[in-house]
Amino acid sequence: MSAPTDLTSLAERTLALLPADVDGQVQIAATSSGLTRFANSFIHQNVADEGTEIALTVARGRQVASASAHVGDDDALARFVASVVAAAEIAPEMADWPGVGAGTEVIGRSDASPPGSPADRAAVVAAFVGA
Repeated sequence: MSAPTDLTSLAERTLALLPADVDGQVQIAATSSGLTRFANSFIHQNVADEGTEIALTVARGRQVASASAHVGDDDALARFVASVVAAAEIAPEMADWPGVGAGTEVIGRSDASPPGSPADRAAVVAAFVGA
C-alpha cells in the first residue's frame, strides 16, 4: 500500500494538471484486498491486489463532472484528468452548485486491516471445510 506522503503527492499532482479556470477536489484511497476461492474442499485460487483509486470532481463555473479511476502512471493520470475536465465542459450548468470549497485538507485513514497472506486464508478455509 502506498505511504500517506505518496498519496498526498499524487493528490497534488492531480490538481496541478487542472487548467487555471477549473476548480477541483480529489480524493485518493489506497486499497488492499485478498481472496481465496475453494470448491470440493480444495483451494483453487488465491488472489491479492493493491491499488490506488482517485476520485476527482471538477467544476468550470457551474459545469461539474466527477469520475474515479485506478491509474498506473503519469500519462494515465493526465488522460484521466483531461477526460474529467472535458466532461465538465459539456455538462449542463448546476444552478445550486455550492463549489468545491476553499483550502486543502489532507486526511489519512484506513478502515480495513490488510488481508491475510494466502497461508492465513488457507487456514481459514481448512477450518471451515473441517467443520
